[in-house]
Formats: sequence, structure tokens, C-alpha cells
Amino acid sequence: MGHGGPGVRRATHDTKGFMASFEDRVREVLDEVRPMLHADGGDIDLVSVDEASGRVEVHLRGACSHCAASMITLSVGVESRLKQQIPAVREVIHV
Repeated sequence: MGHGGPGVRRATHDTKGFMASFEDRVREVLDEVRPMLHADGGDIDLVSVDEASGRVEVHLRGACSHCAASMITLSVGVESRLKQQIPAVREVIHV
């Protein structure tokens, strides 16, 4: 997934020394937060990434899609973790 525009597929070294694209790193972090969402009956899908702008688009599913606290979960749980682990992430948008 992800936009095919410039910068989306640029590879970086992950902590194990392997080459990982921006999108791959985003997917890894989403996999780390996914159990928290599953515990509340929800899930998250990666819709697109744009490394050049630092924009990540996601879609919350299940209980998370209509929960009143979903934007807090997105901001505090998902966006903060992504920004912490991938400094190039500037914003996370629910679509």
C-alpha cells in the first residue's frame, strides 16, 4: 500500500541493520500497537504513507471505528508511538 510518489520507498536501516522502507517501519510500529486495539475490539489498517511529507493515513476498524475515544487512541496511542520510533512521521490521519 501507500502512494507511489517520491520518497515513499526510500530505505533506511532498522535497528537490526537491515534495510527497511519507511512504509515497512510504519507497519512494524502499527503491529506493536495492534494488540492494544485488539484488546478493545478494534484494529487498524495502514491506508497510505508519504515519507516526503511525513504523513501516515490509517483507518480504525471494529470497536475503534465508532468509539468516542478513538481520536484520543489515534493521537496518544498510535501517533505518539509512530513519532517516537520514526522521527520522519509528522502526522497521522484517520481516513
